[in-house]
Amino acid sequence: MPQKRYALDFIGFSNEDGDGCMAIFVDFPDVKGVGDTFAEAEEDAYEALERYFKNGGEKMTKFEKGVEAYNRKAYPEAYALFSEAAAGGNSDAMVNVALMHMKGIGATRDIEQAKAWFERAADAGHTHAMMSLAHICEKGLDGRVDPDKAHFYYRMAADHGVADAQLKTGMLFREKGDIPHAMHYLIEAAHNNNAQAQEIITYVSNAGVDGERNSAFRGQSEEEQ
Repeated sequence: MPQKRYALDFIGFSNEDGDGCMAIFVDFPDVKGVGDTFAEAEEDAYEALERYFKNGGEKMTKFEKGVEAYNRKAYPEAYALFSEAAAGGNSDAMVNVALMHMKGIGATRDIEQAKAWFERAADAGHTHAMMSLAHICEKGLDGRVDPDKAHFYYRMAADHGVADAQLKTGMLFREKGDIPHAMHYLIEAAHNNNAQAQEIITYVSNAGVDGERNSAFRGQSEEEQ
């Protein structure tokens, strides 16, 4: 059975032989499996998919086809394929749809559509989408500068381990005078090999900058930091 997992649609049915279930791959609609239960139908579908691959069948998903179309500059085709993949829950495709709307490539330039797709991708945990939303809000690319929302998305990306977002979040907290939170994110960024954060932490530690508040931070437990 292929190790990679793919999205499946399940359809229940009844016939003269009894009740059953059919599993159909979203990205490979010609490949399907049947069984008495959803689990059996899924297993049968993956066995069919394995045969399909061994027989040299089309292995590209809609997202992969979209990438291929984009690379050969067939932008409307790429947009259509990415849109299908995005509708099926592919967060990479959501980001690509958003970027195409941002740039007006293969689709109308529409910042609100771009934001909507970035938001869906961010909710799915896509850090590129989080950083893009932060940048849009910070720079007012949608016509509205919103530093609080920018901070929200930078912090979301920071909490997902993005070093640049951790640095940015730390600096934003520092601007607000929230030194414990600032130090927390700057240290996280430094641990993630962000050179600027490492320089800041070294300077703060060696020079005793913000000594009283920095000491308060140092007095916290590791979990609180």
